Amino acid sequence: MASNQSYLNATSIYEHARVESFGSNNSFTTEFEEENLNLDDLQFWDKAQLFSFWTFFIIFGDILQVIGSIFLTINTESTVKQAEVMLGFGALFAWSSLIKYAENAKGYNIITNTILNSGGILMKSMIGIAPLLIGSSLLAL
Repeated sequence: MASNQSYLNATSIYEHARVESFGSNNSFTTEFEEENLNLDDLQFWDKAQLFSFWTFFIIFGDILQVIGSIFLTINTESTVKQAEVMLGFGALFAWSSLIKYAENAKGYNIITNTILNSGGILMKSMIGIAPLLIGSSLLAL
């Protein structure tokens, strides 16, 4: 129950800030302070609900791509291997983030729903087939 109240407080703070940010510059701070709304009273998970998962997902992928590119320009043997891994995961995050953008397009919404709904079934199938694949590759040696 307390978590729900914290969530309601967090959303009211967010809505208040959003509405007031389009007003005059000084009215936001004075009215915000008068209502005694304080972000410090919220728990971490309540504050986390104010942010989008996809935003952090995309930023993390972009950071990996930038760091991988820097490592690739250094061009030593050990940094090239690290750069390949970072650029690979950065590309994975970039391609995965396309799901978020495809949700709003009517033509791609079917593809997005298919990918999201079939992900669990595909992972279960791959995990079930993995022992057979590992066994056959070990016997082939």
